Amino acid sequence: MAFTGLTDFRHMPPPEPGYMIYSADDDMTDGLWGRYAKAVSSKETMALVIPSDIFAPPVLTVWKDNAQQPPVRINECVRSETDAHDWFSHHRDPVRMFNHESDKHRKKEYITGEGVRVSPLDLDKTDIEHNLKIAVGDKKERRLFGYHKGRGSVIIFSLENHPKDGETPIYHGHRLQNDDPHQIHRLPPSPIRKLELFHSVKLL
Repeated sequence: MAFTGLTDFRHMPPPEPGYMIYSADDDMTDGLWGRYAKAVSSKETMALVIPSDIFAPPVLTVWKDNAQQPPVRINECVRSETDAHDWFSHHRDPVRMFNHESDKHRKKEYITGEGVRVSPLDLDKTDIEHNLKIAVGDKKERRLFGYHKGRGSVIIFSLENHPKDGETPIYHGHRLQNDDPHQIHRLPPSPIRKLELFHSVKLL
């Protein structure tokens, strides 16, 4: 998953005259939250990634030229790498889709071009869809990698279509046959390191 365009609101100028921004009775206009509310005041709700040592008020009241504007609600506070991964995974647009009708993930065990031994993805539908949501990969997401704690297995999802902007990406998948621990070393190290971070496991 790639993150772009994140904004540090501390470096933005405070709202211009005419704006007043409050959290309950506290005047937030000239501080961090005033800058934030001014930047997003055209939206009723906003999710926010914040450091763990900053207090986030649940709602900000915005006034412009003595007229009350729609409130700015901070409906998600992401405070760690794992929280950020989970939030962005479940709010992805477009949503990834698994092709449950595909015969590709029903094949018997086989060896990929990289020499990785994989098995059919014999998980239930809910497990598959959940793991696809939180799987990690490269920027183009042609292959994604997940980890199923119950099985102790790495899952490899492969893109079936070539979606244009906004189109639904469709995947099929296989489960890594990890009786041989050397199989994991044949996979790209970057997504494996992410899986280790997000799932608190040691794979490499």
